[in-house]
Amino acid sequence: TRLVVGELRAAAMVDHPLVELVQLSADVRGKPLAKGDKEEHSLLWYLKRVVASCEDPLFQTVMGGVITLNAIVIGAETDFPAWAMWPLFEHSFLVVFVAELSLRLVHHGMLGFLFHYEDWMWNTLDFVIVVGGVIDMWLLRLYGWLVGVSFAHTKLLQLIRMLRLLRLVRLMRQLKKIKQLYELALAVVHATQALGWVLLLTCIFLYIAAIVCTQLIGQGQALPEDIRADLMAFAAADFQESRRLTEDAVANAGSLDPVELRKYFGSIPASMYTLFELIAGWALQPFDTLLDGVPWLKPIFIVFWIFASWALMSVMTGAVSEGMISNKNEEKAEEAAEEAGAKVAFGDRIREMAVSADTDGGGTLDWEEFQELSNSSAWRELQAEAGVDHHQVAEVFEALLSCQPPGHEGSVAIDAFVHGFQQCHEAVESISILRFERDITESHATLRQRVAHLSREMTELGDVLSAVAAGLAAPRAVRSAEAHSRAGLF
Repeated sequence: TRLVVGELRAAAMVDHPLVELVQLSADVRGKPLAKGDKEEHSLLWYLKRVVASCEDPLFQTVMGGVITLNAIVIGAETDFPAWAMWPLFEHSFLVVFVAELSLRLVHHGMLGFLFHYEDWMWNTLDFVIVVGGVIDMWLLRLYGWLVGVSFAHTKLLQLIRMLRLLRLVRLMRQLKKIKQLYELALAVVHATQALGWVLLLTCIFLYIAAIVCTQLIGQGQALPEDIRADLMAFAAADFQESRRLTEDAVANAGSLDPVELRKYFGSIPASMYTLFELIAGWALQPFDTLLDGVPWLKPIFIVFWIFASWALMSVMTGAVSEGMISNKNEEKAEEAAEEAGAKVAFGDRIREMAVSADTDGGGTLDWEEFQELSNSSAWRELQAEAGVDHHQVAEVFEALLSCQPPGHEGSVAIDAFVHGFQQCHEAVESISILRFERDITESHATLRQRVAHLSREMTELGDVLSAVAAGLAAPRAVRSAEAHSRAGLF
């Protein structure tokens, strides 16, 4: 932007309309003006507010409702395609989506929108869907109207129209706004890896069981001789002969129909599919004739169903549940890490402002420095961000002042002040209570040691004073005795 404007200005084209347009685009993509700005009633201020609104939660909620309504309309249009008002709905939705995409492109820029570190996949999908809709519903129809050519049944247009169905995928993005559904979908995705191993185990089990069923039933090794011969004839016949044998078998069907047996267990894939149907829905009615003719197959099918349906399905359910629990724990760990990082960053901001208020550079804050810090606008914004008021911070500072050890009265260490400030808006936790009890216990033990030491010193001082008093009393007693003896002589 600067290069384009600079070139135009260097060419003495300051009044060129492109200069104003480029400068306006640069200003709109800049930082939104705060309330009370001098340009509050200008066109630029309104443009900035409109562009910045694409990141507003209310705007996101409205667009989520539009996407949901579009999905409902697509479903209704699928069932009732003859209604004449559907094109009006489609054009209306496309206008809204184009406006949304334009705001987001202006706000983030093309590269910032398509290569966003977190939502680049969704942003690229939105861009492709909206551009495809514009090409399908506006550009191709306009071009066809101008040149008199219809693109209604071309493969390219059909492909572009199929892209319109990708709008339904955007509905999945709205799951983020419903936390429970989003966590469930995320858990299913994370459980796919463990679920894949369960599916592989299921396929191996089905493959082994299919080999057994194909040999015993499909090839007739466990069936009567006449049915076995018919099955072998089916296996060895070509297509025309197989059709004739099928017609004969249907006409002369007995207790066991070789046509049905070949259908269910004639090959490994057919047997695997049949066994999978047995797992998916417990239904042995198609095999009643087989089980009546070969009763000893009943316990085999029952054991297979118990193992496949109860064991493997339970493992699969457990894998999904474990994935949900693991995903929840990971989310809690990530949230805790983010909170810890935010707390450290917030503490660094408090420390930076406290250090700037420490005029003597001693690493401490006295009451005058704290008052100067409290009167700054940046500090008030920090307090509002933390959700505490000035009185709470002042109480914390006064409490820290009253707890300073001898020799450090009148000032508080910056680290202690930062820690006390962060504790203002934090909830009381069990670990905090335990730490408080530990500090009280340590303080009590230290106090008892000091009292015991002081008691010993007082005892020693008393002994010294007693000795001094005794030393002073002895000469006085001698002088008194001498005085009495002199008085007796006189």
